[in-house]
Amino acid sequence: MALYRYHAMDVDGRACRGLLDAVNLQELDARLAQRGHQLLRWRKVRFRRRSPRAWRPLLIQFCFHMELGLGAGIAILDCVRDFCTDVRDTQFVVVLERLLEAIEQEGQSFSGALQEFPLLFNASFIGLIQAGEQSGRLPGVFGELHAHLKWLDEWERRMRGMSVYPLLVLLIVVAAIFILSTWLVPPMLGFLHSMGRDLPWHTRLLVEGSAWIAAWWYVVVAAGAGGGIAFSMALHRFPALRMKVHTWQLRLPLIGGLIKKMLIARVITALYIMYGAGLNLLECIRISAQSSGNLALSAALHEVESHIQNGAGLAEGFHRAKLFPPLVLRMIQTGERTGELEKCLRQISYFYNRDIQESCERAQTLAGPVVNILLGLLLGWVLYALLGPVYGLALELAA
Repeated sequence: MALYRYHAMDVDGRACRGLLDAVNLQELDARLAQRGHQLLRWRKVRFRRRSPRAWRPLLIQFCFHMELGLGAGIAILDCVRDFCTDVRDTQFVVVLERLLEAIEQEGQSFSGALQEFPLLFNASFIGLIQAGEQSGRLPGVFGELHAHLKWLDEWERRMRGMSVYPLLVLLIVVAAIFILSTWLVPPMLGFLHSMGRDLPWHTRLLVEGSAWIAAWWYVVVAAGAGGGIAFSMALHRFPALRMKVHTWQLRLPLIGGLIKKMLIARVITALYIMYGAGLNLLECIRISAQSSGNLALSAALHEVESHIQNGAGLAEGFHRAKLFPPLVLRMIQTGERTGELEKCLRQISYFYNRDIQESCERAQTLAGPVVNILLGLLLGWVLYALLGPVYGLALELAA
């Protein structure tokens, strides 16, 4: 099935255009003829593959625009049309035009039209829109989605920023080692060999290793790239391996706890948004499990859902899953007992967001000095291994 952008003429001779999906051009012509339209021009819409992260800035703008428009009493179709005129991304405009056509000409609901683009609108997004349509709280739902997507974008940007400095320093040190071991040191080593000096083992290891890498660097690069691609394909093909990797991810030293907090904060935030929008609790848990981003956490949420279906309470289900910290369990139990579950879930999300922010700030403060010390020690060892024999010979000659 392909998507076509068409220009046609109706029975009154007026020009019309839009988007329509069809298997081929003949089916497109037949579908337009059923509407009384004559096809004039057409163009197949081709989409560049994008990750959900690449779509997120546009979704943040879209949700903010829809929140303001719907809150001001503007009809939902008019809000979408207005955003089409403002946005500059052609692919997103095509998606919005297809949504308008599915709603106006095919009679679909807004949430039903979103299901044609699962890579752009995930299950939690569609579920929230559906709940907002049913409860009449669509402006508030778009506001919550805007805040949630903005939070995800900020934290991913923060985590990427934390990794840039160590990688940059490591690249500089590797480049310095490569230059020393390939251009500067070989003449010195030739001089030492001519003087009958034996090199210490750590110098031989460094020099021979650097020479091997300089001679076979393309093999190292190809092996690294091939191994990464093979590992990525294995993760997609074998769920058991993906489960082990995701479980190990939560147990990593130093950063495993932070990753777990971020995933739990994401799940709890999605839970209170969906529950506040009027979705059934089991449906909230099911959708959160689908969009959690970690198979171990998804399995724990499915276990919670199973316990609740068997008659257990929400707090008891989370307790039996054995993955959630005591604070989450106590707050859920309090919300269940007082009837203010949404408020308690919101407080959990607020606490974890603050905790994650403070943890990231501490990590950023410590990352610079720690990385500088470790890489300084590494570079010092390299200089000692390469220049130490030359300095020793110089001292002997001076004596």
